[in-house]
This record gives sequence, structure tokens and C-alpha cells, in this order.
Amino acid sequence: KSELAQRKQIVQDVEQNVRKELAELRQHTAEAVARAMVAYPLMGGAGTLASGERAEFIEQPVFLQPLEESAADQEELLSVLQGNLDEVGVKEERVSRAFAALSYACALRGLPLFFAGTSAVGLADALACGLYGEMPLLVDLPRTYSPALMQELEARPGRAMILENVFASEWIDHIDRLTNLGAKQLFFVAPFADDLALLPKGIVSYGLPILTDLLLDIA
Repeated sequence: KSELAQRKQIVQDVEQNVRKELAELRQHTAEAVARAMVAYPLMGGAGTLASGERAEFIEQPVFLQPLEESAADQEELLSVLQGNLDEVGVKEERVSRAFAALSYACALRGLPLFFAGTSAVGLADALACGLYGEMPLLVDLPRTYSPALMQELEARPGRAMILENVFASEWIDHIDRLTNLGAKQLFFVAPFADDLALLPKGIVSYGLPILTDLLLDIA
């Protein structure tokens, strides 16, 4: 084969592998959600909404390596992030290294990350714990938007927060305010890649979309 034909074949092979991974996404997500329910027990309170729906505030136990105060240089910080990413399934070193650097850059710029797919919460935990030395508050938002709850989110302490159920609810109509909750690094998580694919293209103005299954080593 000519060099051009070989390159085309490589591109086709990569595209085929990506399609295969996405096709298997729903099967692996069910298992990941079941594991997450065990790993992250409900410990916090709940917001009170006029509609009767509730937002769950889940304070997560620390199970990843936190950032130490002595980790002052960038190389040490990236090493901590890589170790945490390895714990949640990003096993390939060059991938974890690049993703750690990208996530660090987003944190420096205050750019939210939109995770869709398997282990979305785990990835957010790994990054937040490595960057800030604390587990992020996990908030399962109700489908109905609430101005009072928005104010509560803005007032919540902590340097990082994970928000669930944004893309498939009324909250998506308030994405501009939701991505500016004070000095917090925000992680928006969804269980399926389709949750991002169905959003308007302008969503990239508010955060960086990541399909998590393309990062993970899924057996």
C-alpha cells in the first residue's frame, strides 16, 4: 500500500474504534452508576423548592490523593493529578499526562468542564482533589429551575463543585449564570455522550466538553 492509503486506513481504524466505544457506553454506564452509589453515600442536606422537588447535596469521602501544601511546582501537581486519574481508570500515561495538563489549564482560567459518559463523577473527584486538596460537593439538581437554589449554590463554600442533571433540565436555560458560581471550579456531569451531542453548539462558549469514555481503559 502507498503511504497515503496507509494513513487513510489508520484514520478509518481510529474512527471505527471510537464508534465501538460509544456504542458500548450505555452498558458500562449502568455499572458505573451502581458503583458510584456505593462510593458516594448521601451525607448532606437538601434544598427546599416550591415545586416540592429537592436538590441533593452530597459531601463525598476522600479516597484520592489530595494536594499537599508542599506541592508548589507544576510538575509535582501534574504528578498528583496523574496518580488520581489512574485511580479512576485513565491508565495510559500519555493520555493521563495530557489530560492532567489540560484540566490544570482550565482550572487556571476558571473554565468549567462538561463530562459526559462513564465515571464522569470519578474524573471530577480526581481532578478537584488533586488541584485543591478537597473533595468537591456533588449536587444532584432537580429538573425544575429554582432562583432560590441558584442563590444557595452561589453561597456554598468550597473551591470545586460537581453539578448533575443540568443538560436534561430547565437549568440549561440558565447556563450563563450557572457557570459563574463565584470562585469555584465547576464540573458538569452526565451519564451519556448523547447528553452533550444534543446540546446547541454554543455550549462550548461556557465550558470544555469531554467524552469520558475516550479517556478510560474500559475492559
